[in-house]
Amino acid sequence: MSVAAIGVDAGSTTTKLVAVDAVGTQLWHLLEDTDPRMELQTGR
Repeated sequence: MSVAAIGVDAGSTTTKLVAVDAVGTQLWHLLEDTDPRMELQTGR
């Protein structure tokens, strides 16, 4: 299993991350609420 690409969408309400292999199969994903205060977000 080898990661070919990583996608990041950091929006105002949620942050989404995904990793896919060379043929587009999703290997990993994360969906998390975005906190407007950076110190809370980085402490996770």
